[in-house]
Amino acid sequence: MTTRIDIVKDSQNLEIVSPLIELYELTIGSGSNNKLYFHSAKGTTEGEQTYVTLPIFMDDIEHSSTGAGNRPKLSIANVESILKQGSAFKTQMEDGTWDATIDGEPLLAQNFKMDHLVGQRVTRRRTLEKYTGANVDAYEFDTETFIIDRIASKNPIFCELELASPADLGGIRIPAR
Repeated sequence: MTTRIDIVKDSQNLEIVSPLIELYELTIGSGSNNKLYFHSAKGTTEGEQTYVTLPIFMDDIEHSSTGAGNRPKLSIANVESILKQGSAFKTQMEDGTWDATIDGEPLLAQNFKMDHLVGQRVTRRRTLEKYTGANVDAYEFDTETFIIDRIASKNPIFCELELASPADLGGIRIPAR
C-alpha cells in the first residue's frame, strides 16, 4: 500500500524515475462548475479530474517568513484567443455544465476576456507523474493558492499574470497579528 510519505521518498532518490508535474486549477467567479483544470505537459488525470494541456509556467516563487511576500508570475497561453478559436476549454464552457458568473453575469466563451481573470484564484498542485491517473492514489506535495492580482503583460500568444498570496491582499489580516 502506498502512503503519502512515499512521494517524499520518491522525490529524494538519486534517480528519479517519475518526473515532477505541476497541475493548475483556475477558479473563475462563482458557481457549482466554475473551474478549469490544466497543466503544461500531456493531458493527464488525477483522481476523477482530467487536466487539459495548456502552455503554462510559474516562476519567481519564494517562501520566506520575513519581509513582504513575493509576487510570482504565471505565464499562460493567451486563452482569450484560444477560446475564440475553439479548444477543450471552449467545449467545457459550452457543454451545458459550466455555470461561472462574475458580478452576477454568466461567463461564457463568447464574452470571456483576460481581464476576467484578475481577482480569481489559481491553485498549483505538484506531484510525481506516477501518482496521476484514474486508478492511482493521488499523492501530492502541499498545494499553493494564489490570487491573480494583475495582468503584467499580454500579447496574442501569451499573457503574464502577477500573483499574490490571498493574505497579501489589502484589508485581510492574519489572526492574532
